[in-house]
Amino acid sequence: MKELTTYKLKLTTLSPVHIGTGEDFEPTNYVIDAGTLYEFDEVIFYKSLSDLDKKALDTKLGSGWLEIIEFYKTKKEEGKKVAIYECPVSKEIQDKYNARNPNQLMINKTFKDPNTFRVIIPGSSIKGMLDTIFKIYPPESSNEERQKLIISDALMLEGKTEIGYSNRKHRYKDKDGKGIPQMVEVVSAHSTFIFTLKSPYHFNDIQALMQKYHQDRENSRYKQDEKSFIARIGKYSGKEYMVFNGKNVTNKDGNPLATHSLFSSDTLKNEQFGWVKIEIINDENYQKAFVEIENSVQSYHKLKNEKLSETLKKIEQNKKEREEKEREKIRLAEEEKSRKEKEEYEEKVRLASMSPFQILVESIIQEGKKQSMSEIASLVKALTVDNAFENDRCEAAHYIKVKMEAAKGEWLPDGNPAKDKATKRTHAVMKILEECKKM
Repeated sequence: MKELTTYKLKLTTLSPVHIGTGEDFEPTNYVIDAGTLYEFDEVIFYKSLSDLDKKALDTKLGSGWLEIIEFYKTKKEEGKKVAIYECPVSKEIQDKYNARNPNQLMINKTFKDPNTFRVIIPGSSIKGMLDTIFKIYPPESSNEERQKLIISDALMLEGKTEIGYSNRKHRYKDKDGKGIPQMVEVVSAHSTFIFTLKSPYHFNDIQALMQKYHQDRENSRYKQDEKSFIARIGKYSGKEYMVFNGKNVTNKDGNPLATHSLFSSDTLKNEQFGWVKIEIINDENYQKAFVEIENSVQSYHKLKNEKLSETLKKIEQNKKEREEKEREKIRLAEEEKSRKEKEEYEEKVRLASMSPFQILVESIIQEGKKQSMSEIASLVKALTVDNAFENDRCEAAHYIKVKMEAAKGEWLPDGNPAKDKATKRTHAVMKILEECKKM
């Protein structure tokens, strides 16, 4: 039985790497602004909205994705404030998001720790590559040799992610590829990770097998050195990197592979996926890197908790402000109700103290106001045209005369009634007063 050896290893991405998860950035849990995707929790986002915005969003929930996305675009700042993860996107994706009627906005996520959003390369992704070169394939549970190959998840030390397009390209440049470009999140080149490998195989054996493995493949463009080996991992690496013998690999129809997937972004054009360099590091460097990762994780959690606390505090504050506004609204409504009730009561008291003639005069004046008529014009019309003062014509005429004399420019007995309305009204009242003298 071979003795197991544990190796401390550093993995460096040489080209974009995408580890598929089956999960996507969905257009209802992110916004894109100024070249950056901001992912957020939909519940927290909703709670952060004003009551007016909540109502606006509620009305769009039954209208389909596009209506909701258009609403989110108008609330980018709100989304950015509650973001739990940020990732750069290419200009092409930004432009697509900004389009009037965007579609197909699902973006494939790469594998990350759900608690810290730090990228992880699962040990299973690395083990799959080693299984191939050692010809130890799952799911043979009795495969003792495979069970002894133990690989930890690779934890990110330094690096970043970005979002671009996976394009299906023809291997012959003079031919066009097939398929719809897919938006994907990748680990950028030059990102570094650490992990451990416990194996019955010596590191030199792995290097030798990997070197032969790549010699069978025409597009193996990276070279290993004495302390490292080159590997290809993740989705879009190509079918020829999923089998031991890379020569004469065919598609499902038995024909030579004609296309492959390449990554494009603002800085890369048709770049191959999945190339990584794996090298041995000593215990001191491994422990130092591990401590750096632990410190970064702790700092992340501290900042996350502070941001979450601040966000929840603002949401609670906004809630209290809304409740206070609602209480103030109710208070003002009650005051307005009391004021109106008081006015109505005082009006009833006033009317109760008035004579029938005074009540009639008041009603005529109020009706005239509805028609934008002056008090005097309303009373004169009621007296001379409508015959509203049927039993009180003389009293009404005297009352109106007194009001006209008190008003500037209304009582004009010497004017021309054909040219002046005030004179015409004056003569009409004077006529009735003359009739009253004869009675």
